Amino acid sequence: MFIWWYRPVPAIRTFLTRNDLSGKTIKPYATNAGWLGRTFKEIEKLCPNSNVEQGMNIVEILIK
Repeated sequence: MFIWWYRPVPAIRTFLTRNDLSGKTIKPYATNAGWLGRTFKEIEKLCPNSNVEQGMNIVEILIK
């Protein structure tokens, strides 16, 4: 998932709000250069009736 200013990008937020993911399991992951901000917490808020599992944080520094 792409992050922009410590949040999921608008396209991801739009997808999550326009699609009913109730009862679905979401396994979020995101790449970043050092801080996720509130990315995964925002996903939980956008999908209140989904099972949002612990997210995977892929930090750019660790990839190099």
